[in-house]
Amino acid sequence: MANIDPAAEIRSLSYQIRGKRILNNVSMQINKGDVFGLVGDNGAGKTTLLKLILGIEPACQDRIRLFGSDRLPEQRRRIGTVMSLLRGDPSLRGKDYLREMCMLSGADPSTEIPRVADMAECTAYLGKRLNACSDGMYKRILIAV
Repeated sequence: MANIDPAAEIRSLSYQIRGKRILNNVSMQINKGDVFGLVGDNGAGKTTLLKLILGIEPACQDRIRLFGSDRLPEQRRRIGTVMSLLRGDPSLRGKDYLREMCMLSGADPSTEIPRVADMAECTAYLGKRLNACSDGMYKRILIAV
């Protein structure tokens, strides 16, 4: 039998927004190396679950383990994601959005923004507001995130 090495473990996670239950007793395990997808109807809680795992929604953190650890801020630095619904404030400039995401993940914006912007080839439009970016520009900013 193969050694199971979980990247993410969710244990009996329930979550409400404004009194409406979004997630009800969700338990799952995603092992390192797995390709995993969440499929469901609109409003089923897929994005909410990802936001909870990523720490964008801070509740229920005691129900989540990442890479075998309860030290979520440290372990979240190991996760990369592109979620089109993470637009944030459309009046923000790309560099300000990256700064916010750095702060969420505990990364140093002064070193990480130039590094990831160069890697994602989006340095030239970090001064643009998100609502003025084309989809391609915005996706490059998300790759940098």
